[in-house]
Amino acid sequence: MALAERITIIKEQAKNAKCAGDHGVSEIKKGVGFAPMWLGNGRTNAPNICNAEVEFTHEGKFVVFSGGTDIGQGLPSTLARLAAQVLGQSAGDVSVVTGDTLLTPDADSTSASRQTFASGNAVIAAARELREKILARAAGLLGEPPEGLELVRGGVKSKTGTAFLKLAALASDGPIKTHAKFEGKLAWPEDDRQQNPYEQYTFATAMAEVEVNTSNSQVRVAKLTVAYDIGQMINPRGAIVQAEGGAVMGIGFALLEDFIPGKTYGFREYRIPKMQDIPEMVTFFTDAPPMADAFLAKGMGECPR
Repeated sequence: MALAERITIIKEQAKNAKCAGDHGVSEIKKGVGFAPMWLGNGRTNAPNICNAEVEFTHEGKFVVFSGGTDIGQGLPSTLARLAAQVLGQSAGDVSVVTGDTLLTPDADSTSASRQTFASGNAVIAAARELREKILARAAGLLGEPPEGLELVRGGVKSKTGTAFLKLAALASDGPIKTHAKFEGKLAWPEDDRQQNPYEQYTFATAMAEVEVNTSNSQVRVAKLTVAYDIGQMINPRGAIVQAEGGAVMGIGFALLEDFIPGKTYGFREYRIPKMQDIPEMVTFFTDAPPMADAFLAKGMGECPR
């Protein structure tokens, strides 16, 4: 379902919630707020460059090397899933090394919600090259053409099912490491170049159902409904957690958090959302075609808040 259709559904829910609001004599009054947004990912008016390496080790294991840093967004899990899909393995079969300046290639800054699409593309390219090199090695050992083989979990098999070679046997000839560089391209509208574009845009919309106690001015968020267009969802569980966690941050920004110089010294004075402040939450994601040759994922590190 496209984002526009999701927004239509949320608008209908907003109307229903508004109609259900208490317009009588109760001290609790209800309101509905609706806010769409977009966020440009990566650097504006500048290329987003990332390097990555993928290694087939002498033990027959797979390791991804990325200079990106995991600051809570789940980058290692994302890169492992991307490499695993290309290499025909499960995500648990792929180890990830990040943020080690001795071992990893430069992935530029971990900022601007850019690592999923920038480092992700670099990992995919390196994994594809590694897959071809592994198949070429297997072809020499099996006596079959590389195009007649496929890399699967645990080894390489012929597409006819007549031959199978374990990864451990392939690794006996030594490790293989590949390197890839991703550099995105920007395009400006031909008729108007006044704005600086981003390579990628994430879109979202949110609806908040709020209750206000008119006797004491207390505000409670009763329900939050959010919808996101993040393209291909690489890690569904991580995306939901990111969306809901960011929405809770938004509640804090709007209702609770207030830094007053000379009066705010710690979390006793600076309130952040607690469990009792978290409302019922409904999260939608737009449908995206399965990942094939094109990498269709978008970053969502910043947009939820």
